[in-house]
This record gives sequence, C-alpha cells and structure tokens, in this order.
Amino acid sequence: MLGRAVTRQIVVGIGLSSQATSEEVAALVDQTLLREGLSRHDVTLVASRERFQADPRLALGAPVVGLPDPELVERSKATNRQFGIQSRIAETAALLAAVRCGTASGEVGAVLIVSTRRSAHATAAVATVRSNPEARQ
Repeated sequence: MLGRAVTRQIVVGIGLSSQATSEEVAALVDQTLLREGLSRHDVTLVASRERFQADPRLALGAPVVGLPDPELVERSKATNRQFGIQSRIAETAALLAAVRCGTASGEVGAVLIVSTRRSAHATAAVATVRSNPEARQ
C-alpha cells in the first residue's frame, strides 16, 4: 500500500559521491523507502551533509536539511574510508534530523527503520521519530 497516509515523521538520510546522479539517488531512495512500504510522498525531511543542502540531486519533494561534517563524524560509528569524511552519512544524518524533528514536536529520540542501502555512488537510510508515550497521556 504505497503512498498511504503516514502519521509518523519519516526522514531519509543520503550520502553522495561526486559521481552520483539525480536519477541514481531517486532510484535508491525509492527502493529504500519501499522496504517499509513507503514512498517519497511519505517523507517529512531529507538529511545530508551541509555542503549538499542545496544540491539538486536531493530535490526529492521534501525539505532538505544539511548537517555539519564535525557533528556527523562525532555522532557516527567509525568507518575505514579512504575518501570523504569518516562518517556513516546516511544513517547518522537520518537519525540526527529525526531527533531534531522529534524535539520540535515534543517527541523523544529517533529510531532507524531502514539501515544503509547502497548504489554505485550514493547511500540512503530511513529513520523516524520515536514516540514519547507520556506526551500522549
């Protein structure tokens, strides 16, 4: 059931190489969302590195937030990369942005619902805001 009404906030984190194309990114995001029965219409926010905030490859229909590299590195699991920054961009960006969405709406935390998926030149992961049961009472 694609494109159903989703009440939770869905954040897609995206990591890009300079060789990634808009088509590649869109296809990867679509495939990643499909793992949870979601579509781009369900996405609240797209998150990536700050330097890519205005990148047209991230124009997927939802607002884009850019996160500073030092924050992504500090909050990420260690990597063995030879190029780029030493961070798991997609997962870390998705979780950090979901936490910020949740804080703004009175929720607490975030949870990764689809771990990193890869294409040739991009990565994508999906997180959502963790509900605060006490806020609903």
